[in-house]
Amino acid sequence: MGRPRYESSDNRDEQREIATALEGAWNATLVDLGDASEIDYVAIRDRQAVGLVEVKRRRNPMGKYPTLQISLTKIIAGLKLSISTNLPFILAIQWDDATGYVTIKAGTYNVVEGGRRDRGDPADVELMIEIDTGRFRVLQKTPAPA
Repeated sequence: MGRPRYESSDNRDEQREIATALEGAWNATLVDLGDASEIDYVAIRDRQAVGLVEVKRRRNPMGKYPTLQISLTKIIAGLKLSISTNLPFILAIQWDDATGYVTIKAGTYNVVEGGRRDRGDPADVELMIEIDTGRFRVLQKTPAPA
């Protein structure tokens, strides 16, 4: 038996909302790659793939932490696809108060132990990369929820 799947339909709806905002900013269509893919979307412009996109939602303001952590396994998968296709691998994050993105480059981040400890799943703790939040290009600022 594999790992439990924690992604809910609400998570997928949030990802789609973020993808829609990215589409407008990038003048591209983000095509959902589905459950079989290790990353979320491919960006298409004029029928050509122009980028590989992983989308995440963080429930805190962008400035709460100096870095963002994301699974090293996820980053490796995206970079492998990037190398194979010669397309940039982009990580897009929506925080409570901003949406931003960064193009992921191999070998430019700290590797640390991290992850969730609140679900009692030991597989939630893994190697992560840390990305300085100052490296993200901010697409839009949004008011923080009340």
